[in-house]
Amino acid sequence: MSVWVSPSGEPVEGSSVTLTCSSEANPPADSYTWFKTGAVASETGRGQSYTITNIRPEDSGLYHCRAENNYGALNSTAVTLTVAGKVNAFLIVTGILLPIIVAVTVIIIYVTRRKSTQRGERTQAGHPALHSDFYAALDSKSRSPDYDTLMTVRDAAKPSSSQNHETFTVYENIQEKCSAERQT
Repeated sequence: MSVWVSPSGEPVEGSSVTLTCSSEANPPADSYTWFKTGAVASETGRGQSYTITNIRPEDSGLYHCRAENNYGALNSTAVTLTVAGKVNAFLIVTGILLPIIVAVTVIIIYVTRRKSTQRGERTQAGHPALHSDFYAALDSKSRSPDYDTLMTVRDAAKPSSSQNHETFTVYENIQEKCSAERQT
């Protein structure tokens, strides 16, 4: 006596499985009874084939059949039926893609904020903005005595008014040239 499981392999939750009992009894078996063996064997069906539709993990276990004729009964060897839980594609996709989407979003937000912060610290002329950390060290309340010494030296080295006029003219020429280059 033997039992076949169709389709072969591990059934997936929600599918159908057919168990078929084959007996070479002479005279042939009049009836077939199916049992699921657990703590106690319980009858699960009758007939040479037993089909479980919409199978669930709870249907996993050992199954055997009993073939009977006028001369007696014979039990088959048990077959193990293991039902795999249904794999939810949505959960798989969510489990893989969600962390990737979150990571990419965080990176985009970080880069965007970093760029806007850098742009905010620069004026159009390319100099640091007045409220940036660049000027924090130049706070007049926190300047050292060395700063006062440098200011005194600078004032003493100021050029005469004619030198000052020449320097201003050179500065204007450089400024006009830079403006023209930026426009091209």
